[in-house]
Amino acid sequence: MTMDEKDVEKVVLRAVADRIGKDRFDVWFRDNQVEMTWREGRLEIAAPTRFYADRLATMFGREIEEAVQEAAGVRPALAFTVDPALARRARDNFELAARAPQNHASSPASNGISKTPEPAGRDEKGRRRRPFQTLETFVAGTSNRMALTGVRATIEHPGDFSPLLLWGPPGTGKTHLLEAIWVALRRDRRLHVLFVTAEQFTTMFLAALHGRGLPSFRQKFRSVDVLLIDDIQFFAQKKATLVELQHTVDVLHRSGKQLVLTADRAPADLMGLGNELLTRITGGLSCGLQLPDIATRRGLVARFLSEAASRLSRSENTAQLVSSAHALDAVIDWIAERVPGDARQLRGAVNQVVALARAQGRPLCRSLAQEALASIAISNQQNVGLEEIERAVCDVFGLQPRSLQSDKRSKVIAQPRMLAMWLARKYTPAVYAEIGDYFGRRSHSTVIAAQKKVRQWLESDSVVQLAGRDCPITEALQQVEARLRQTG
Repeated sequence: MTMDEKDVEKVVLRAVADRIGKDRFDVWFRDNQVEMTWREGRLEIAAPTRFYADRLATMFGREIEEAVQEAAGVRPALAFTVDPALARRARDNFELAARAPQNHASSPASNGISKTPEPAGRDEKGRRRRPFQTLETFVAGTSNRMALTGVRATIEHPGDFSPLLLWGPPGTGKTHLLEAIWVALRRDRRLHVLFVTAEQFTTMFLAALHGRGLPSFRQKFRSVDVLLIDDIQFFAQKKATLVELQHTVDVLHRSGKQLVLTADRAPADLMGLGNELLTRITGGLSCGLQLPDIATRRGLVARFLSEAASRLSRSENTAQLVSSAHALDAVIDWIAERVPGDARQLRGAVNQVVALARAQGRPLCRSLAQEALASIAISNQQNVGLEEIERAVCDVFGLQPRSLQSDKRSKVIAQPRMLAMWLARKYTPAVYAEIGDYFGRRSHSTVIAAQKKVRQWLESDSVVQLAGRDCPITEALQQVEARLRQTG
């Protein structure tokens, strides 16, 4: 049997779906995330990122090879490649989705803001608490796509990717995804799912240790099917707790159970957990989340406006809040463009705008958003980019333009380059790979190392070489930031 090039993707994908199951297939191959090309016995599988391509090769390489052999009658050569066009396509899809706020809830309102009423739950003592987040309310984007994929796979097949580590700065959606896993898996009454913060785990362990309750503590944490722990950076340097956690991880791993962890920093910066534990928790699937890009910020603002509408009291009319869909889109765009921060900052900005609208009885519009967020707009008006940061660093350190993009590794170039990378993470939404590519096509691990190095400089008040003299890092940083303010 021979295969027409135009039919190869359809035939092979159908065969792969039969082998791995519809749920796993939807997670990794749906929405045109992967493209296949057949040429003379060679199948090229293109993915949007290198990490994605590597995961496909590791997880499904054998199934794809068997599917091609069955369909074409030949043993193929497989090549897993990266196609930037796929990433751009995904980014465009997120842009379109973000501009449709009515899709972020289950019951769209006619005025353009969706209401998502969900009753607040109560804890075991009957105290009122906010409801846990779900996947339905998670706003996907290029900054969190891999993490979302890992979470979906975990929900559909607990234990396949364990431990699952979600890491990234605050406000990027780690706890939201952790709560979504809890909500989804609790629907299966056969599963025993436990959700705690690292602080709660530590407190409960110490109480058990001093109160002779270790057997019941261990029974509680080691007999679960799924254990979710938030903010594991809290465990750093807590030796007794780390030993207990390490044994717990080992027991769950040997039993094929699911462990999901979150951290506010990259695995390389979690050395306070110890090498042994760090090796264990990074031995499954590690997914980083970055600060939201502009398309994701639009989606988040739309969602927060939807939630604000659901909180309106019965005496208030949501229609009074929105004069038109066009006005609402203008507000969404303006907030997303002027507040280049995390989800918490965006929520705070939305709350300010809605509060002013309700206090003055005015509908949402661009001018009202500008009035409500005047201080934020002023603080963010410089709209710093990678070029501005490079120019400011070169000016302060007396370097030639573009010198930070060179291959030179001398201290006079390397130190300013590391500082520029640190500033790029602080002032721009650029991800590690983007920063590394700009500063001389360097890897994302080089940027992570630069972040760590500059933090060490700041903590120890180190000196750097500036225009031929030793200069305290804080003074050099102040000069660069002052230059950046002048460019705004």
